Amino acid sequence: MVNDKVDLTQKEINYLAGVLYDKKDDLLKRKKETQMVDSLIDKALGRITLTKKGEKIVRMFDGNDYSDITKGGIFESEHGQFTIQDVDDENHIKVNGNWHHKSEFEPASVVRFRGHNKGMER
Repeated sequence: MVNDKVDLTQKEINYLAGVLYDKKDDLLKRKKETQMVDSLIDKALGRITLTKKGEKIVRMFDGNDYSDITKGGIFESEHGQFTIQDVDDENHIKVNGNWHHKSEFEPASVVRFRGHNKGMER
């Protein structure tokens, strides 16, 4: 897969963001997962995720791209859905009370970056 950059005008970016926010509202009404739409909104608007100073972050590979996850975050792999209990370094995570190398769970898609998202709802 080739990642080509698309140049959009500010008006086009605003329209795209509006469409994505409408889709997110629709998913929320139907009580569906909004992770993919949130990711697209972040990419379209150039948003960043704030982290605490010194917070240990692991980059999980989903087969195409890397996604960040930290302590309390939830990811899904072929073995099921798991919560990260602790992070030792960028490659070792504690899951189900045991330490594992992150590659044991890859490819894995990140469902939630952190256990308790703080901040305002988009």
